[in-house]
Amino acid sequence: RHVSWYGNDFQRQRALACLTGLLGAIGVKGGFVPPKGPKGLAKAGWAKGEHHGESLRDMKDVYHYSPPGTPTDLIRDTAITGKPYPI
Repeated sequence: RHVSWYGNDFQRQRALACLTGLLGAIGVKGGFVPPKGPKGLAKAGWAKGEHHGESLRDMKDVYHYSPPGTPTDLIRDTAITGKPYPI
């Protein structure tokens, strides 16, 4: 059964984790064994991109409520101009 945020599933999983720790069933035969990760993979990182030179502080007077290029930015601009397309 999967954990969801509805109906105390999170509390049930937390209680099971506490019981597993109290009973000493972590890392032993028949108990909980943490899964191993895949071998040969390096740590993931952010892709290198170009620096555009504009910071959000510089654009605060133009874009009051959201950073440029976000869906909220596009929705706001289309609502102000009255031209709903290409969204």
